[in-house]
Amino acid sequence: MMRRRNNPGKDPFYLLEVFTKPEINSEEMRTYIISKTGMNPTIHDSGTHYAFNNKLTLEFLKELSDLKDVIAVYGDYMGAVTGVGASHDHREHEHGWINGWIKEE
Repeated sequence: MMRRRNNPGKDPFYLLEVFTKPEINSEEMRTYIISKTGMNPTIHDSGTHYAFNNKLTLEFLKELSDLKDVIAVYGDYMGAVTGVGASHDHREHEHGWINGWIKEE
């Protein structure tokens, strides 16, 4: 969030990756992401890993992480809307390698 502090008038673009519990309805999560961001996420790992570009605010980060079926949220700064694709593994948070945000249970 240093980028936001250095330029408070501009929300930076991030590649966001959201990891969910396996029992989530992936179509409902996809629809939720589209309704909130206007972006269609790519879906990986049997519907438990969603990747999309979006402007990141603390409010949106909190909203995502507060969803009951979300396990972890990762973000990589992109600067602008670009297509890099998913880059994190769902096992990262299990082994303590996380470079993003983990939801406490």
